[in-house]
Amino acid sequence: MLVTAPRAYCFGLARAGLVLKKCRSGGAWMAQLPNVARGRWATLRHILHVPAQLTLVQRAWSSGSSVESVQDRQRRLMARGLPKQQVIPGVKQIIVVASGKGGVGKSTTAVNLALGLAANNLVDWGNLDYLVIDLPPGTGDVQLSISQNVPISGAVIVSTPQDIALLDAQRAAEMFRKVNVPVLGIVQNMSVFQCPKCKYEIHIFGADGAIALATKLGLDVLGDIPLHLNIRETSDKGQPIVVSHPDSPEAKAYLRLTAEVMKRLPAPHG
Repeated sequence: MLVTAPRAYCFGLARAGLVLKKCRSGGAWMAQLPNVARGRWATLRHILHVPAQLTLVQRAWSSGSSVESVQDRQRRLMARGLPKQQVIPGVKQIIVVASGKGGVGKSTTAVNLALGLAANNLVDWGNLDYLVIDLPPGTGDVQLSISQNVPISGAVIVSTPQDIALLDAQRAAEMFRKVNVPVLGIVQNMSVFQCPKCKYEIHIFGADGAIALATKLGLDVLGDIPLHLNIRETSDKGQPIVVSHPDSPEAKAYLRLTAEVMKRLPAPHG
């Protein structure tokens, strides 16, 4: 049996000889109560001066055969087989924009890619030629569920040239390949910063790291997007640069990306 308690009460629980563990979230503490029945909790709570609103949580601490391991659960779920993919009515093709790591500009890329498609008169809010899905960072349940439940035409991987981002981008690309989703290529985002005054260029996150990763994985580089103040400002204002400044060099970088994505997709049906 476990008790969750604010940090202020952890010392009282510790004095009782209980085992303390820091919770993963909420700043709470957990104390294992050995052989304490639910009916005796009120007495113990009074002795330890713990508030009445603290909750009891039943939990198995044993790793015995009665507790299903993570590996056993995965095997049981996989034994069911993959779900049958369902076509989304009115959508011809689905493009997912993914990254292994947060903070690499994935959402900004997804928005400007969608607007780049719209600029080619390919998208309206009725029937869609392309649906662009901005996935959360990582390679978890959301990515797997979407990959298994809807037919995806291709995945676009976004990464900065930074080593830590590239490691996660590689994991994302490998995950999509394992679930038979075509990886269209990698977008190298925030590739270079140019000083607005002297025009000096500096590679803040490293130079050409995503290009090297694409070569390693046998993928194409779909685009090279600079780190530019205009991209951030227009996004924050809700006026992405592809529509607010379509003739700017930054918007043209996104439009080149759009063209490269389109070249690698099968022609829409219907």
